[in-house]
Amino acid sequence: MKIAAVKGDLETYIGTIYMLDYQKQKPITLNCIVHSKSCSALSQKTFLFFEFSPKAITDDVWVEMEKIWVKFKCGK
Repeated sequence: MKIAAVKGDLETYIGTIYMLDYQKQKPITLNCIVHSKSCSALSQKTFLFFEFSPKAITDDVWVEMEKIWVKFKCGK
């Protein structure tokens, strides 16, 4: 589902994935945030960052995942 874009995103999406944990052979629910970003104003390249966790969206793990892509730089 599309939500209000997070600062620096072109678009931001949030969702839930229901799947089978193949190692435990039990159902698992993953929460997901997808960030759509542009490399620069001069480039027409767009990239996506996917974040997945079984933790609730309000959990601190999401704050930590946000730190991973903040310093991401596009290559040529």
